[in-house]
Amino acid sequence: MSRPIWLMPALLLLSLTPLPPERPAQPPSDDVERYVLPNGLIVLTKERPDPDSVAINIAVRAGSRDEDETTNGAAHFMEHMFFQGTPRRPSSLEIDRPITSRGGSLNASTQWELITFNAVVRSADVPAALDVLADILLHSTFDPEALEKERRVVLQELNARLNSPSTRGSDVFFQTVFAQHPARHLPGGSRETVLTISRDDLLAFRQRWFLANNMAIAVVGNIAPAEAVRLVEYYFGAFPAGELPPRATATHAFPSERTLATVNAGSYQAHVLLGVPGPNLRDPDRYAMAVLDAAIDDAGRRLFTEIRDRRGLAYSVGSAWVGLTDAGVWLTSAGVDPENVELVTELILAEMRRLREEPLTAAELEEAKSYLEGRSVLGLETNLGQARRFSSQEILGVREPIAAYLAHIHAVTAEDVQRVAQRFFDLENYTRVVVAP
Repeated sequence: MSRPIWLMPALLLLSLTPLPPERPAQPPSDDVERYVLPNGLIVLTKERPDPDSVAINIAVRAGSRDEDETTNGAAHFMEHMFFQGTPRRPSSLEIDRPITSRGGSLNASTQWELITFNAVVRSADVPAALDVLADILLHSTFDPEALEKERRVVLQELNARLNSPSTRGSDVFFQTVFAQHPARHLPGGSRETVLTISRDDLLAFRQRWFLANNMAIAVVGNIAPAEAVRLVEYYFGAFPAGELPPRATATHAFPSERTLATVNAGSYQAHVLLGVPGPNLRDPDRYAMAVLDAAIDDAGRRLFTEIRDRRGLAYSVGSAWVGLTDAGVWLTSAGVDPENVELVTELILAEMRRLREEPLTAAELEEAKSYLEGRSVLGLETNLGQARRFSSQEILGVREPIAAYLAHIHAVTAEDVQRVAQRFFDLENYTRVVVAP
């Protein structure tokens, strides 16, 4: 089973022209019931009777930012090892089979601040899924022979990132903007550290962070909340709790002056990434930044229109806001001909300047809000989408009902967007990374 290293925000280029609704669209109700087990583990449940499926998402508040210079990649490596064997299930096949043989799925991911595990099964198979998840999280042996085999797998994942100019560029970009921040430790790790991480390093990371009071489990689908809590407590009630170690904090979150970097990748196309600081997940300006990003990218398509449609300078171009609990970044990305790197850079800066100097039109503002509402609602269409949102936001301390989020989005004014652009878009001090042939 392929388990991706991590997923950077997708820079999608969509053009949607929705029909006018017959009645005002209503966001789905969260209807989440929250319980805390005696060991401190948080359980979030939501019953959705149709269809007959249940998604389970376990979020652990730990990730690559909790590593140090010698163990970068430990969280991701450890995530792999959870699927390599327990005393009851000594192989990855025996771990997967109780779920996949019933038509379900089992997966995991590592991010800067989260490690997540999820399963999607029929309601009758929830006990089997929880049994597997509890078994691997509590009893994985991290067998030395399996560890060396999986080390080679992790290195191949890293090689794939190095062979892709766009992902290599994003890695260099985030290492540059987060040079003085714990997020400089990328979720995938590096070849140098993955080669030297020991079994003891992985076990120590697990012991520090995999504690019941540092986890949230969301169960969403065709199961009664009381039954979901009963099953979670049965399988996870013995999960150990403990005192969490202090987390690394930033000294200086971002470069204080313009930073330019070029990476030679042997490709035919150049990739330009340009970014500035942005709001974090707790910053009140995060809503206005979301509207700004929608206006310049997926909804308003300012970058796409100017760089691709009018000038034909890029095949792919877009932007994204990346938020952490204590830092944020807004960045743009474009794949261009090497001779057009400087021109595209100027066009990106021109759009940023325009946002600083001119408020969005009423039509642009409403289109951006409509896009964000549609994306938010559609992202909660599946049980897994909801389970991921509930557990991840809960354990990061930023959980917000979808109706509250959309109310904040709809309250954003054109003046708010312009103010946020003026706050964050420093046209003299930005970070640019170019992946060149």
